[in-house]
Amino acid sequence: QLRAGDRVLAAGVTDVRRSVAATVDIALRSAGPLIEMAVSGVVPVLPGGDRGPPEPVTAGAAARAAQWAFAGRVARAAVTYRQWGVARLPAGSVEAVATGNGSFERGSASTPLTWHSPPPNHFWADPCVVAQHDQCWLFVEELDRSTGRGCIRALQWDGGQLQPGPIVFATAHHLSFPQVRFVAGRWLATVETCAAANPILTFDRLGDQWRIATDLPPLPPHMADPVIEFDGEGRPSLLTSTDAVTSPDAHYVEHTFGPDGWQRIPGATYVDVTSARGGGSRSAGIRAVQDCAGVYGRALHLVPEVDWHGTRYGEPLMTLTGGDVSAQWQPAGVHTLTWTPDQEHVWIDGWRRRKSPLGGYRRLIERRHLRECDHQ
Repeated sequence: QLRAGDRVLAAGVTDVRRSVAATVDIALRSAGPLIEMAVSGVVPVLPGGDRGPPEPVTAGAAARAAQWAFAGRVARAAVTYRQWGVARLPAGSVEAVATGNGSFERGSASTPLTWHSPPPNHFWADPCVVAQHDQCWLFVEELDRSTGRGCIRALQWDGGQLQPGPIVFATAHHLSFPQVRFVAGRWLATVETCAAANPILTFDRLGDQWRIATDLPPLPPHMADPVIEFDGEGRPSLLTSTDAVTSPDAHYVEHTFGPDGWQRIPGATYVDVTSARGGGSRSAGIRAVQDCAGVYGRALHLVPEVDWHGTRYGEPLMTLTGGDVSAQWQPAGVHTLTWTPDQEHVWIDGWRRRKSPLGGYRRLIERRHLRECDHQ
């Protein structure tokens, strides 16, 4: 919290890390966004934001609890790894559910969902669904465990099966969170990448290779889970994302594009590890967001958007966890929900833990590129 005496000027929720020093560091990085929020006079309505800090515990008790928790995570990581996959939810109105006027079918014991996942040396996550002319395509992050880097693969849904298509975009960096739009007569796409340079991409037909749209500006550097809104002429107008330099999981920001390029919107920022990071589609005043508090990939929310020159969040309209989605394998968590504008096609991703004596090695490989990446 940013306070003036007893008055709370701005409040946010940040990550908890494995050590006190790392937790303090990530909290101090939020000082800038909190000051920006206070100066702008815009304090988002955050779940629990009016509550004071939790009751203190003794340093010894906190240290012992942290040590046991860390030891448990290390032991589990040594013999397990995460296998991500995607599933198609029954057609239904996300908007109706979010406004309380309908029910969202998540699968049941009688009609379990079918999860699709590649062999264990790869996984699929971050789906983005697109439909055109009776064709339905799913664009996903495909991570290669041998390199620890992700690329973007196209998958085609034929009404009963998910057919693997080509890899449509790959670089020397890790790629994830594809977003695809048909704007002004052409396809445009963006991804999240650890590279500082992140261009807007284009392609001719669904399933074709992606290439740089040389007539459109690249995204500002270090934006996590970026989503661009385009105007009627296909020019970028608004970018929503999280700022990976401050905290990719907790610092929401917005940019507009004009004659001087991308410009941060003053005050269009907030700090909340439970709702800042995008988790899929954004439409009809509803945004899917990841809950990054605690175990990453634990849950996602549907949250309302209120136009205040930015976005204000309150209590989630709906929360989905792994336990909410019945399937032939039960996911431990979910973090991306995507749908077409008519909500005929709704897809989700999820993960489960798989036992393997090479679990620790697999996890190290997954993280190797991000540790070595120079972000150039």
